[in-house]
Amino acid sequence: MAMEIEEAHQRSGVINKESVRDGLYLGLINVAISLIGWLFDPLFFFKHTASGFILAAVFLGLQCLFLVQIRRTLGNFWSFGEALRASIIIALISTAVYTLWQALLFNVLDPTLGARAQQAILDMVAETFEKMGGGGNADAAIEKMKSQDMNPGHMGNILKGLLYGVGFWAVLSVILALIFQRKKPMFKA
Repeated sequence: MAMEIEEAHQRSGVINKESVRDGLYLGLINVAISLIGWLFDPLFFFKHTASGFILAAVFLGLQCLFLVQIRRTLGNFWSFGEALRASIIIALISTAVYTLWQALLFNVLDPTLGARAQQAILDMVAETFEKMGGGGNADAAIEKMKSQDMNPGHMGNILKGLLYGVGFWAVLSVILALIFQRKKPMFKA
């Protein structure tokens, strides 16, 4: 019994240590991609909706890779709870790192980026309505959007993005834990 408790404690330490490290890596990779995009075209991610999906796919793929690596470190077996904890730690830390980057980018490095991004979003919506033949409804919808605070650089919107990100990745972490859990066989082959 004492050996099992000691082994569980060691596994927990490995999961925590590697998940924190991988969360930092993932957050920094996300920051690097964002920085490259910003240097290339500051409004790149606001002009191209597909870029958000591509970033999410990269993030998801890397998180899966990190989870497989942690599971291998643990002998290729772990419970649902261990997989869930690793996934949530990675997601929380990487989301926090990226949120800090956003606050720095929008409020220190490029304080006008938020207003320019908001205008780029409005222009993209207007263009989409125009392509779809939105007519008079388009003008009303755009005017309504203008009255809302959509500036991605405002701290309230950055924090709202953090909360949405944490919620999204928490749900995704449950799904990933279900996929990546692997119980130890009762009998050796």
